Amino acid sequence: MSCIISTSDHPEDMWKLRNSDYDWFAELVMARDRGDSELVAALERSKAIGLLPLDTIVRENPRLAHALANVLLAVAQEIATGQLFPSELFWHVDSEDKEKYKSHFRPLVTLLTRFTQMTSSDSHG
Repeated sequence: MSCIISTSDHPEDMWKLRNSDYDWFAELVMARDRGDSELVAALERSKAIGLLPLDTIVRENPRLAHALANVLLAVAQEIATGQLFPSELFWHVDSEDKEKYKSHFRPLVTLLTRFTQMTSSDSHG
């Protein structure tokens, strides 16, 4: 099973991660902004259904979509640049696995950067 983060219904605008890794990623994201109950609820829901459709969320609740995209992007950038990895307390992460994580999260950084730029320009004019 996996979870998908999407910014449109086009395949190139979808990013997929194994459920166990998505759960870890979502927990990191929620830890950044536990005070935003809508954000936490959206991430919990995405864990349950295997989908975080930012393109749908932005139409229904632009503030939530931007909050999600910004915090997801911040955490994804930390993973893609090697600052964050799954805790070695939970499983062993060797250097090859670290490279796989970094490589896997880079497209998410690109996807979320494009989404935040597109939606911020939409909301400003």
